[in-house]
This record gives sequence, structure tokens and C-alpha cells, in this order.
Amino acid sequence: MHASNKANYVVREFDRAGMYGVTKCYKVGEGRTPIDCRVLVEMLREGPPPSAEVCNERVGRCISFSKGDKLLILEVKGREVYLLKDECERVSRNERLGYVITGKGEVRVVSAPDDGYVLLLNEVLGERSPRYQVFIVVEDGGGGGEV
Repeated sequence: MHASNKANYVVREFDRAGMYGVTKCYKVGEGRTPIDCRVLVEMLREGPPPSAEVCNERVGRCISFSKGDKLLILEVKGREVYLLKDECERVSRNERLGYVITGKGEVRVVSAPDDGYVLLLNEVLGERSPRYQVFIVVEDGGGGGEV
């Protein structure tokens, strides 16, 4: 099943047989080529690739996007980080993405800056404190693209 809204990205449901599967990333062009999601993260930092797709077997959904789509990168850092959303899940503006416990022991809420889908969650390794990059594909005109 396919559906799309006013943006170029496509949300598609698929068989949930692999409930504990990993997130898979693909470069889409003349074909659908599997790539490591860490490579896609590097490509996204430099600017969106011409088109790509992220599929998450745990939620049974794929998100296809292209260069014209608006992409937000949210940095989340603290002594402890607890993310509530998974890749390819829909988020609404101001919806909780997770919690951060600061060095002083305070709990802070991390909220989505806009409506869209969590494309990728990237843990930045080599940092003293846990740090994540949350990539969000922004919806144009509101309303979901799911079927």
C-alpha cells in the first residue's frame, strides 16, 4: 500500500513479520540499493541525497524522501538520554520525543519541533555524555501520509 501527502516523501506499511528487525536504509535512484544507515546519516549531514528510503521492521513502515523535502536535525545530549520514539514513527509538533537527565539530575523533556516522521536516530559515539541526532522529515500542510 502506498500513500503520500503534499510532500515528496512516501510512507508505506509492510508486513510486520520481523518485529525485532533492524532499520534498513536504501539509496533510491535507478534502483533500490541497500546502504548502511551510518552512511546515510553522513549523507544527510551534508545535505539530503537525491532520494533515499528508510524502513523500520519494528514499526512496519518505510519512509521515502527526496532532496526537496524539509529535514530537521535535532541534537539531544545529557547525562542520560531516553528516547520514546523509534525510526519511521510519526510525530506531532510539541510531542515528546524523549527525556534528558542533566548533570544536575534535572529531567528535561525533548519535544518535536514540527509535524513529520522520525527518519533516523543516530547515536554519536565517542562523546563523554550520551548524544543523539534525531532526523525528522517535516510534513507539508499537516495530515498524515499513512494508509
